[in-house]
This record gives sequence, C-alpha cells and structure tokens, in this order.
Amino acid sequence: MRVMWFGHKGMGTVGFFAQKLEVLRHPDLSRCLAAFPNASELRRVHALVITSGLFSDLFTVARLLAACAVPSCSDLRYARSLFASIDRPTPFMYNTMIRTFSRSPYPVESIRLYMRMLRSGIWPDRLTFPFLVRSCSLLGSTGLGQGVHCHALKHGLDSDVFVMNNAITMYSDWGDMSSAQKLFDEHSDVVDVVSWTALVTGYSNCGKLDRARWFFDRMPERNPVSWNSMIAGYAKDGNVKAALYLFDEMPDRNVASWSSLISGFSQSGRCEEALAVFKVMIKREVTPNESTLVSAVSASAQLRDLNQGELEAKSSQREMRMRITAAAFAMFVIQMLCLSHVITCLAMAALQAPIEWLEVLLLQCGGHLCGEPGERMEARKSMLKHGQPRVGCDHLFL
Repeated sequence: MRVMWFGHKGMGTVGFFAQKLEVLRHPDLSRCLAAFPNASELRRVHALVITSGLFSDLFTVARLLAACAVPSCSDLRYARSLFASIDRPTPFMYNTMIRTFSRSPYPVESIRLYMRMLRSGIWPDRLTFPFLVRSCSLLGSTGLGQGVHCHALKHGLDSDVFVMNNAITMYSDWGDMSSAQKLFDEHSDVVDVVSWTALVTGYSNCGKLDRARWFFDRMPERNPVSWNSMIAGYAKDGNVKAALYLFDEMPDRNVASWSSLISGFSQSGRCEEALAVFKVMIKREVTPNESTLVSAVSASAQLRDLNQGELEAKSSQREMRMRITAAAFAMFVIQMLCLSHVITCLAMAALQAPIEWLEVLLLQCGGHLCGEPGERMEARKSMLKHGQPRVGCDHLFL
C-alpha cells in the first residue's frame, strides 16, 4: 500500500509524517535510520503505520523496529514493546533487538532473545553472533562466551572475519590471550586490522608489552586504537620514555591519545606527569572528554591536592566549555574521600552542583557531614525525597 503525501511547501502535519513513512520504507536502510532524530516522530509514524494497515507488512515493521534502536532516538522500552507485539519476528528483527540489548545496560537480554530465537526455529546468521559475543564480553561470562562461539562454529561461521574478530576481542578482554592467539593463528589468511588491534590491545592490557609490541611492529596497517593501546600500556607500566616516543610518533593524535597517556600515568602513580600532559593538552586547545577529566582529577587526588583537582575541573569547563558529568564528579569524590579526607570541603563545593551530583556525594558520605555543610546538605537531601528524581549511581562504584 502506497501512502500519498503533499509537496514540501505548505505540507501539513499529516503530510509530513506521510513523507516520513515513505522514507521509513526506502530501500536504503541508512537513509531510513537517519530520518528519525527523536522518538516522538517515530511514535507518530508508528501510529500512521497502524492506521494505514501497514503493520502486517513485515518489511515496514522491521524498519520501524530498526529505527527504534538507533542511538539518536533509542527507546529500549518502546523497542521491546514493539517487538513483543510482532507475531512472527524475522531474523532481522531478532538481530536488531539482540544488537540493541548488547549496547544497553542489560546485555543478558541478548542471550535470552537468542535462546527464544532458537526455540522459534529461526536460524541465526553472521550478524547474530558478533552482538552475542559482545554481550558475553560485557557480562564477563567465559562459559556463555565459549558456548556462543561454539554455536557460531556449529553454524559454519568459523571463517567469517566479522564473527572471528569479535571472538578474538572477547577472549582478549578476558585476558585469555592463548585462546585469542590460537584463533588469530588459525585464520591468519583472513585476519585484518581489527584482528591485529584486538591482540595488541589484549596483550597490552595484560601487561605483556613485549608481546604487544611484537604484534604492533608487524601490523600491516596501524589504526588509532592500536597506537593508543601501546601508549597507555607503556604509561601504565611506568615506561615514560617509550610512551612519549610512541605519542610523538603517532601520525594522527586525538583526544583518546591524550587520554590514554594521562590515564596510564595516573594509574601507574606518576601523577605529576599525568597533570603535566593534561596542562599541555588544554594549552593546545584539545577538547578533553570525560575519561580525560576523570584521570586528571584522579591524579590530583592521589597527590592530595584538592586545589589542583578543582583547577583541572574548572579550567576544562571554562576553557573548553566541557560539561562535567556525574560520572567524572563521582570519581573525583571517591578519590578525594579515600585519599584526602576532605568531606567538608567537598560538601561545600557540591552545594551548587546539579542534584544528581549531590546524590552521588550523599551516597558516599552517609552521615559523616557535620556543622553548617552537613545541615545544608541534609536540606537539599530532603529535596530528593520529595519529587526530585533519583539517579542510579551504584554502577559507578563497582
């Protein structure tokens, strides 16, 4: 059924969403996904699909489901509800939802959907397993991961480079470099830059820098991830000379490169070097991200320098117009509480902070605040109990 719509000029609301419906059914999936910048537009088109009698058209419904899952307007509850309303989901629909859950806080749902997919008699394909492997990696479940990998082999996908790369990455993330290396060696004829990078990153994260450097030096093509992994590995190991050498040699440095160097120095206890690199980064007008800020204030905390930590945060926000997130603030709080014992100072600093930051501080400080800061914090705490939204921050402290 083809829906007619009016021209762009003078087009009413109905015509606008009819046009959106046409784009939803366009053969080019990327064009379809780019057409919905927010969930509200998607819901209006969903209503039009139903009233137009197109909900029985699996192609249209599959596109609608895919549009629900794209990052720009991802609505997990809405996508799950839409999927549940489909009588006979297709493999594409299952893959869409498995992918969505693999990038959500609930990766275990990907595994459950896969089991339902098998029980429904639907055959998985090469796009199913990479997202399952990603979910297993996030869950840290070696048993599930190995089981999913065996299923991929059973379905004849052992030589698929997309599946293989995700499996190598999974084993590397777990530190099981023998399995990752074995998989790499068995498929040396089809490995690509992603395969090489996974091994370099895995060995670097395990502290086996000689092995990581061996692969890094032999990579047919290096990408920013491989460079950053080596830089972070050397910095974390305390090998300042090697870290700075690679940093200087890197052809296209980005914020991740700076963050890798700062994070590595901070984690190895070389906090003065970490802050020195951070200052150079700010001076060169490279916009720091959340990871950069967390590493910088962590280094300040380890030096027990509250003023310096405050300076790093303020200079980043002022000069680079960066929004300091709740996660970065939480890390700052934890480090300061553990190392500097400056609860009262932090309480005073947080009085003007957004409400979600305040809750992070309250969760960490409990009843240890006293005097005027404690009274004022308790007053704001009551706001949380009377209509102010609570923010789940527990995952920040695991």
